[in-house]
Amino acid sequence: MTAQVVGVCALVGWLSFRNGEAAVRELSNRYIHELTLRIYERLHSYVSAPVRVIEADAHAMRSGRLDLEDLDALAQHFWLQMRTDPTLGYLSFGRDDGAFIGVQRVAGGRLVLETADGGPGSAMRSYALDEAGRRGALIRSTPGYDPRKRPWYVAATRADRATWSDLYASFSAPDTTFITAVVRISDPYGRVRGVLGADLIVSQLNAYLRALTRHHPADVVIIDSERRLVATSVETPTVRVGPDGALQRIAAGEVEDARLRGALSTLEALQASSGERVDDMQGTLETDDRALVVELSALRDARALDWSIVALVPESAFMAHIDQTTRITLVLCLGAVLLGILVAFFVSRRIAAPLRALARKARRIHEGDLDVTFEPDTEDEIGELNATMAEMVVGMRDRDFIRAAFGRYVSPELVDRFIADPSSLALGGQLVRVTLLMSDLRGFTRLSEQLAPQAMVRLLNDYLGAMTEVIREHRGTIIEFIGDAILVVFGAPLRAEDDAVRAVRCAVSMELRLRELNAMSAEQGRPELSMGIGLHTGDVVAGNIGSAQQAKYGVVGEAVNLTARIESLTLGTQIIMSEDLRRVVGDAVVTGAHRVVRVKGISQAQSIWNVRGVAGDPPLDLGAPPELEPVPAELAIDVHRLDRHIVLEQPVRGRVTALVLGGLLVELPERLDLLSRVELRMELTPGRRTQGAYGSVQDCVASRDAGRFRIHIAFTTLEDADREAIDALRQRPRRAR
Repeated sequence: MTAQVVGVCALVGWLSFRNGEAAVRELSNRYIHELTLRIYERLHSYVSAPVRVIEADAHAMRSGRLDLEDLDALAQHFWLQMRTDPTLGYLSFGRDDGAFIGVQRVAGGRLVLETADGGPGSAMRSYALDEAGRRGALIRSTPGYDPRKRPWYVAATRADRATWSDLYASFSAPDTTFITAVVRISDPYGRVRGVLGADLIVSQLNAYLRALTRHHPADVVIIDSERRLVATSVETPTVRVGPDGALQRIAAGEVEDARLRGALSTLEALQASSGERVDDMQGTLETDDRALVVELSALRDARALDWSIVALVPESAFMAHIDQTTRITLVLCLGAVLLGILVAFFVSRRIAAPLRALARKARRIHEGDLDVTFEPDTEDEIGELNATMAEMVVGMRDRDFIRAAFGRYVSPELVDRFIADPSSLALGGQLVRVTLLMSDLRGFTRLSEQLAPQAMVRLLNDYLGAMTEVIREHRGTIIEFIGDAILVVFGAPLRAEDDAVRAVRCAVSMELRLRELNAMSAEQGRPELSMGIGLHTGDVVAGNIGSAQQAKYGVVGEAVNLTARIESLTLGTQIIMSEDLRRVVGDAVVTGAHRVVRVKGISQAQSIWNVRGVAGDPPLDLGAPPELEPVPAELAIDVHRLDRHIVLEQPVRGRVTALVLGGLLVELPERLDLLSRVELRMELTPGRRTQGAYGSVQDCVASRDAGRFRIHIAFTTLEDADREAIDALRQRPRRAR
């Protein structure tokens, strides 16, 4: 049963880990604090042991229980202490006459006796020790040793109590460095009789730090009060030999390991910016190549030990830490399961296997594969989990189906908004400033008469599909398709700073895409399409419009009507924008001809601009407008004045001299009032006169011919058939002269 519980806990823990990755990241600060606290406690115990030992031995010497004259007895005493406490690296005593006795722990945990008799030319001799602590064979002899000249002895004579030396090199093994806890032994008259020392071997301290962090994704560094390296869990030197052969300390910013140097340099810069020494801190450091979670903790005692513990954990390593912990847990659980192999086999078949299968299916769902089937074949918790996940997958399929289905009728932005916030389906709206785009095909009626219904529908679907793709690329919201016309809004329901420029860029891209579509249509023998686009910026009420039974997302307001009127002024494939929009986009849009017109249903005169391109990345350019043929001299026109919407029967007869953006240039025998409204009657095609063509007088100047006036009339209303006829006149190439 224990094996079953361990196995299930391991598997559930693994699943919990996968599902809780985001939550684990939030625990980083707590993790680094607990890690640093553990390291502090263990390291404090580690460095406290040498001090406790030498203070106890010093008390024994002062009380006479240890005879400082009997070096052999001291050697046996040190050997017993080293055997009892494996954290001790070296215990020694140097006498004032130059005699020395010490026991050192070397590689492999062996204990070695080191002695010096203190006579002239005294040498340090190293002997092997057997299991009883008896002196064995001589290992080496290093001449010229005087303990009284060693850094640890000098440090003790300068202090009136137990203290710590600075880092120094071993006499017999210069590549080994020590830091020693020391206490001097004085006689009743205050004369120094000797110095007791307990060494921390830096390499062993490094190994101890590596052991502490072996199961943690952390780097630990110990630095002293002068920000010099003491020890580290990273494989990097902590001292170096200078040109004169003397041992030199390495500053934190000079560490050979590049990643550790970058972290410590950043920490030093942070502390320097604060203007004072920081002993305890926790936070995140941004180095050149990674982000680190760091905690700084002071390690001090009353014996001149003044160190700082720096724990560094890469943010990216937290999940690796959890992975490692999970693997260890799984290995331990597997070992426990092996004790009851028969029960474990049953558990793997009845519990672990279904859970693993469930996890694989959950991973497939996470990757977007919803073609996953769940078959709850048990009535236990796993069967219930299977059933719940089956319901979840069905719900996700339904959600995707709804999004895909509604996405064909409503803009994806609206579908996502409705799914995320069902309350947004309520009827109502809000006043917002948007940029509106309305496009319309020219000659749609004529094309309908020329093509079979199926061919017309295919052509229209190809056109609307291409335009829809362009609109969605520019994040426009399609409000509706009105036959072959499209109404698009930029700025609702989602608003952005570049809505206006993006709307113009969308319009230019639509025209460029239409050129590509026409090129393909020409290869297939289909007729070319001509499209007009009107653009305007203004205030609208945007929201859900309709009834409780049926509604749609739409926009209403004068700006919508004005956009439609501006679009109606286009001739052929042309983009026209309002003055309001031009003020918003400024130099971001390249414009061509400019006119002031009056349009039906709008009281004020409107300035309109022909759009020729848009700046940005990449810039879009429609090229120069095509040159137009002046209209035939025999194109006569009757201009009827309007009096309060009443068409006066008596016309002013004249002729059309040229076509301009959104209107005509005519020559008449009478002057017309500026901005007055007129009806235009002319025979654009044989046997058919214009019907319902209205315009507004924009300019009136006297001609060179006496009694004649050149007048610019802008269209305000134009039937499709009349527009097509005018397009035909505009698109005739200029004859070569």
